Amino acid sequence: MTSYTIGLDDTSSGRAAFDWVKSLPLDARDVVKVVTVTEFFGEASGSARRRLVDAAAALRREHPGVNVAEISAEGPTVQRLITEARGGDLLVIGSHRERMLRSMATGWLPERIAVASSVPTVVVPDDWNRFDGDGDVVVGIDTIDEANAAVVGARFAEVFGRSLQLVSARPIPVGAVVAGGRTAAVGLAQMRAQDAELLEAVMERVRTRYPAVHVRAEAVDGDPIDVISAAATDALIVFIGREHHTAAGGALFGSVGMNLIHGSRTPVCVVPTA
Repeated sequence: MTSYTIGLDDTSSGRAAFDWVKSLPLDARDVVKVVTVTEFFGEASGSARRRLVDAAAALRREHPGVNVAEISAEGPTVQRLITEARGGDLLVIGSHRERMLRSMATGWLPERIAVASSVPTVVVPDDWNRFDGDGDVVVGIDTIDEANAAVVGARFAEVFGRSLQLVSARPIPVGAVVAGGRTAAVGLAQMRAQDAELLEAVMERVRTRYPAVHVRAEAVDGDPIDVISAAATDALIVFIGREHHTAAGGALFGSVGMNLIHGSRTPVCVVPTA
């Protein structure tokens, strides 16, 4: 059984989040909570309620037998969605990717939710197309702390019936490229060996929990943002560990997750450290 919580509003990003969940292979064991939040001076409650009822009806038509709950809430959007999702498996929200500059100054709603949520949070871009990516479940691995992201990714690879691809990337040190000397080469070889050991440790954790999931891993030389973004192009979804606990921290330090959320048309799941 999997429990999904969808943040639904009257925007293209809210509809993308809803459509992403509706596209999944849901069955009668699953629970889907469709949540709409109205804030003071926000949307009229009647319009929000009609949208909620229509969305729930569409889910029931598409997936007969799925337990669909309609929740109309009031209050601050971030806190209400986080509260409604607590205890579930995935919180699913939409995003407008072009609002990156605004987010750095004011706190972009998807970032604020993803960095504060206690459950894995899927951010679905408003230009997501279900036919764009139909490949593996991809997990970006940087440290052993991302092992939890890999375990969560493996669970959903099993749910979705997909393979799991673990990707680790390391920028090539400038000295190794320029000098090409013995010391630099040895240092690079040591780092590559460390990357291989990290991936093997993460794979072992995944296989212990989900032995039926086919897992492959690769360590690549290159900027992590570029490498994981390339792997995400044809992926069904990308899982990443949460590196920061504030939206400002994520923006200022340019995390891989922030760049993926802003730059990729593939849904990205931000997984808190266990």
